[in-house]
Amino acid sequence: ETGLVISKKRSSQFQYPAILKSNKHVYMQMCFLGQGSFGAVIHYQQCSTFKNVAVKILATNNGIRESKMLDKIKCADPDKNNLLKLVEHFSLGLQHCIVFEKLDQDVFHFMSKRNRKPMEVSEIRPIAQQILVALNALKSMGLAHTDIKPDNLMLVNHATHPFKVKLIDFGLARNISDLKRTSQIQAMGYRAPEAVFGLPMNESVDMWSLGCSLVFMYFFKHLYPRTSEYEYIATIVRMAIGTIDNVLYDHKKCRYYSQMQSTISHGDSLKLKDVTEFESLLKQMLCVNSKNRITPEEALKHNFISMNHLSKRPLCTKSILTGSESVVGRSAGPNLPAAASTFSLLTEDVVMGVSSTAKKQALLYNNQ
Repeated sequence: ETGLVISKKRSSQFQYPAILKSNKHVYMQMCFLGQGSFGAVIHYQQCSTFKNVAVKILATNNGIRESKMLDKIKCADPDKNNLLKLVEHFSLGLQHCIVFEKLDQDVFHFMSKRNRKPMEVSEIRPIAQQILVALNALKSMGLAHTDIKPDNLMLVNHATHPFKVKLIDFGLARNISDLKRTSQIQAMGYRAPEAVFGLPMNESVDMWSLGCSLVFMYFFKHLYPRTSEYEYIATIVRMAIGTIDNVLYDHKKCRYYSQMQSTISHGDSLKLKDVTEFESLLKQMLCVNSKNRITPEEALKHNFISMNHLSKRPLCTKSILTGSESVVGRSAGPNLPAAASTFSLLTEDVVMGVSSTAKKQALLYNNQ
């Protein structure tokens, strides 16, 4: 019989169980991990196995919906496809408990703990590759995540497996066929244009969000404004109808762009190729027209992920953007140039060959 004991400990918003009992296991509370809009996440330990788990406690309706998604994903080898692994779930009065593997920390907090230092391209690459594998798996199951952002990209155990990540939080995930023009999906600043303008949507909304997330890792700056929907729409429209020069040089901080170009063009040729390929992938992820947006399967073959450009083989990057659409991948709105002064931090050791540890890790992920 399931049951709970309420702890005297409490967060500012939530009183949570000291002991949880399902039909299978008894869990003892260890510590509070976080509070979201839909519920709390708490670190528990299975009493019989001493296995550490995370338990999400939320309202029954939301909990059952998310549990069904995790049940589907569990059938698709979560470890192989870099998806959060469900342990069990059960109802508890008016609440629902979802028990899943305990991971390390999300990318946003990882970067925050590093004094908000932008990530190197060699660090971004394995993360991008693993999440693309996850999105490809979701697409094959007919699912869309619809809430991709740095907070939902979770490091598994950074101390033992650097930059090994999984995609988490399937509270807003849904069948692709259920995506409607009126669907309220994605966080502001990571929301695809078709979701903003009420256009037909499919799984490509996740590629847009992933592109925004990769840029955030690169600059520790949001690609698009998050202050209001008006500002967000205005930025998308301005970038869609302009040219890259207009967007860059109309901005008062455009001088940072020339700094970036100067720094990169005087650096190592392989570093230049690496950053150029990263930019190429971003442009294809951030296509305003979702029909032209690169798919997860295509992105996994892109030079930036495959590292073909770092070998002696000829470049074979797919190019699908011309004209105004190329704006989205590089200038990316008023927030981006302000962070460009950090570019010198990013050009050091950006090529996988510079760091043997990073190279081995990336090759491991690419060969999975």
